[in-house]
Amino acid sequence: MLTHSYPFIKITVESGDHFLKETIVYRFTGAYRRYIIRVEHYEYDVYVLKFFPWQYKNEEKLRYQILTKDGDARKIFNTCLNLAESILAINENASFGFKGQNGPDEPESNTKRFKVYALYAFKYFEPKAFEHYIDENVSIYLLLNTKNKEESLSTKINCALNEYYKSGVEMNLTRDR
Repeated sequence: MLTHSYPFIKITVESGDHFLKETIVYRFTGAYRRYIIRVEHYEYDVYVLKFFPWQYKNEEKLRYQILTKDGDARKIFNTCLNLAESILAINENASFGFKGQNGPDEPESNTKRFKVYALYAFKYFEPKAFEHYIDENVSIYLLLNTKNKEESLSTKINCALNEYYKSGVEMNLTRDR
């Protein structure tokens, strides 16, 4: 566990559908505000962590684009990493994904957030334990757990996410390292 982080608590579990099994909702209090972390648990043991300031909980389109500039981003990222570690303790096959959401005046490809999250992924998720896949065009990063022995896992997840989100932009994950 990373020490420079915030404690988090589980609030609720929302049921999903065929590909999205459930969404587990956590909260924590940062230096200046409260945050929500939504952990979407997908088929194939993929967990996507998404966080946002609590006051934007009703702003679905805006909440992931907000930059608070509070100066505690590192502790917030560390909190998300600790949550990922706690998921791994429960499910040793867990893989993780994230999207570096674009800011209001930023294109969707290779966003600032994506670059920062990718640095964290590179630093904290060893290539022996996790295969790293990216799609810079849509700012997606996927960490596939090498303990998960599902055949053609990256291809299955790529196809499933494209089907599930149907965003009009075809995701094409490629191995990063």
